Amino acid sequence: IAAKIVLLLPKNNFFFGFFFKIYLFSLIFVTNTRASAQGLNANPLNLNIMNFIVSSSLLSSRLQTISRVINSKNTIAVLDCILFELKGNTLTLTASDPDNTLSTSIEVVDCSEEFSFLISSKILIDSLKEISEQPLRFEVNRDTYEMNIFYLNGKYSMVGQNAEEYPSA
Repeated sequence: IAAKIVLLLPKNNFFFGFFFKIYLFSLIFVTNTRASAQGLNANPLNLNIMNFIVSSSLLSSRLQTISRVINSKNTIAVLDCILFELKGNTLTLTASDPDNTLSTSIEVVDCSEEFSFLISSKILIDSLKEISEQPLRFEVNRDTYEMNIFYLNGKYSMVGQNAEEYPSA
């Protein structure tokens, strides 16, 4: 019901954010309940896995905006990636070329940790183009940077990189 209400409201409406958060929390609850019933819940004691939830359309639009600074032929391979920095419930995305840097921030749900990693911009942007508006749940292994991006009809798996490799602005 909340999803239908959200779709009827204009995006600049105060209630859009409120109902979208209710939709996200209900999705988390239903997903966790189903996973628990099937025995699929991740090990809650695994401290090496970091999770967060973000809107697919918001993430996609912000990635499209900042990826314009990425050159098609970078001499430094790590500049083909987008830096993800989580601090509390804020995700900061950064893209760079040797001369310019663009950053933007997004509010995420279900994360209060600090963690940074890199994702290939081309792979991520192309993957998100195929997903309609819905919450995305990211699971990132802190040691190996293996990540799963879960959405309503499936998941994407990819490997990120250590954020320490990214040049500072």
